[in-house]
Amino acid sequence: FQVFNRNYFKTLDDVTVLWRIERNGKQVKKGKLSFGTAPQTAEQFRIRLPFMRKGSEYRILFEAVATKAMPLVSKGTVLANDDILLKEGTRKAFKSKGKVNVDETDSTIVLRGRKASVVFSKADGSIRSYRFGGKDLIDPEFGLKPNFWRAPVDNDYGNGEPYRTQAWKTAGNKVSAVSAGQTAEGAVIHADYELPAGALLKVDYHLGGKGELHVSAQYVGSDKNVTDLPRLGFRYHTSARNFRYFGRGPVENYQDRFSGTFRSIWKGDARKECYPYVRPQESGHHVDVSWLSIGNLTVAGQFEFNALAQTVEDLDCEENKDRPYQWQNFRPDENHDEAWAKNRVRRQTHVSDIPTRDFTEVCIDYKMTGVGGYNSWGSWPEGDRTLWTNQNYSWSFALIPAKLMKAENTVRFEF
Repeated sequence: FQVFNRNYFKTLDDVTVLWRIERNGKQVKKGKLSFGTAPQTAEQFRIRLPFMRKGSEYRILFEAVATKAMPLVSKGTVLANDDILLKEGTRKAFKSKGKVNVDETDSTIVLRGRKASVVFSKADGSIRSYRFGGKDLIDPEFGLKPNFWRAPVDNDYGNGEPYRTQAWKTAGNKVSAVSAGQTAEGAVIHADYELPAGALLKVDYHLGGKGELHVSAQYVGSDKNVTDLPRLGFRYHTSARNFRYFGRGPVENYQDRFSGTFRSIWKGDARKECYPYVRPQESGHHVDVSWLSIGNLTVAGQFEFNALAQTVEDLDCEENKDRPYQWQNFRPDENHDEAWAKNRVRRQTHVSDIPTRDFTEVCIDYKMTGVGGYNSWGSWPEGDRTLWTNQNYSWSFALIPAKLMKAENTVRFEF
């Protein structure tokens, strides 16, 4: 490896570099190093790596820590950090044979296996119930449903995204075709969702014989009224608060804001995930995630997520109808047209308007469009960090009952 001293006038004598090697997010080896590297020069060093097991992911994480107090810096302050992938993990297909019965009525489709059951609503296209061992794994009052909206961030309002993408706020509840059938490894419900501007979402909800629920989705874009897309994913509610995950953390991160976060196993509390921005907005996202364990359920795959004690709507200022709009008032005669302002102008919400719900909303995303930030008055996120309505996207994840498999073991399988 190589360390570079970016100081111009002093060596690295007052810095200790701590390192640790992790296998699938768990530490297997650690150490510390000292350097006398001259200013503006690099120095190479070696670390003896452990035997790396087949199929596992290995990373090495570095932290440069102040060994003594300095002006504006206390002893122990992390001055720089980084992580490097040493070995990628590999996965094998998850096999789950077992008989799953299919029952269909005018309003629902029910998949029922030996330990698990799923109820699908034809009316709104949601999984209304998912039970294992006689217990609900998700809140049946809310269900599991597609989700395309995020609470707009300040940069979004600056470039007009809330108005431009408004049709996607309530998308995903119009089902055009539903079918069900049995497979060698369970049973599957196929649903097609009609989306704005002629786009389509095709989803397979597959209940495996062991009780796990696979969700495979394909977004089919349209060239009509092409714009950006806030997010692609699903959401559900749970009574659980605390969670663990293998992904980037510990603070919030996005696909264009993650280089200061590191892939490891982190713990979180849904009540503390919402960052207290002065004006409520999207918060608490995590990318590059392999599994999320919350309550009696594990989400497995490759995905992004939020787990908040607030809903998407709670953080969307336009939903707070009793707050006035934040007029610019650049001119005495500015037109305060509220009909025009809807989804174009922020409402005057504040951190004190954020509720804490008695449940956790979990959003499982293929991706969320980046948050941008070159400025807050017109610039968009980078094009390759943006979802587009005319593109095609495919992704999948699985919901695994905690009694079926430990969260850490899901990294061995492709769901």
